[in-house]
Amino acid sequence: MNKKRMICLALSLAAVVSMFFVQNTAAWFRTEAGIEYGYNIKVDKMYYDIDGSLGEFLYSNGDSFMLAGQNLIVDNDGKITGVNHSTIATNFRVKIEYQTYVQNGNTVTLTNNTYAGAAGEQLSVTFGRKVGTTDSLFTYDQTTGFWNFNGIDYNNDNVFPGTESPRSFDIITNIKYDGANPNVTPEIYKGRSTEVKVTIQAKQALHVNWTTIATLISG
Repeated sequence: MNKKRMICLALSLAAVVSMFFVQNTAAWFRTEAGIEYGYNIKVDKMYYDIDGSLGEFLYSNGDSFMLAGQNLIVDNDGKITGVNHSTIATNFRVKIEYQTYVQNGNTVTLTNNTYAGAAGEQLSVTFGRKVGTTDSLFTYDQTTGFWNFNGIDYNNDNVFPGTESPRSFDIITNIKYDGANPNVTPEIYKGRSTEVKVTIQAKQALHVNWTTIATLISG
């Protein structure tokens, strides 16, 4: 009988310890324009506000056409911007996917592309700059196809430091089809469906998986 009581007591203590452990490691998630992490002992959070949207292409007499040089960001002063409310260090990245048409004789082929900033691409993108410089806030990763945030000021550690005060930054200040590209012509694009997609992701620095916090689509 004493042995049974001792076993029962041991199990009860194990349950208490288990509950304490879970409570202090549990987190909740909120997926709107960001993610929020909360802990019972110390409350930290990762949260971004994203502003700006991509519009529809122009229309004429019922036919859609893409205007070369037209900034596809139609509000927020023509920019996609972010406000970092995170109190923990975070990673931040952006992927830009777009469709193009290439004409070969009488055949026009639709191609899905990931923007890499390479010479000859039909899409042109201008990213936000580091404070007080002309250096881009983002660096391209050929393995993932994402543009990684590389430091809000002069550091290049790919980490956005946590802060108690919200910090604003430009993500993309212009996104357009390049009118200087010989393949970007009304004859090829007129009346054909075209899409540009911007995917924005964030995660707690060096931990957990990436989570999409915003998806912007134009077409």
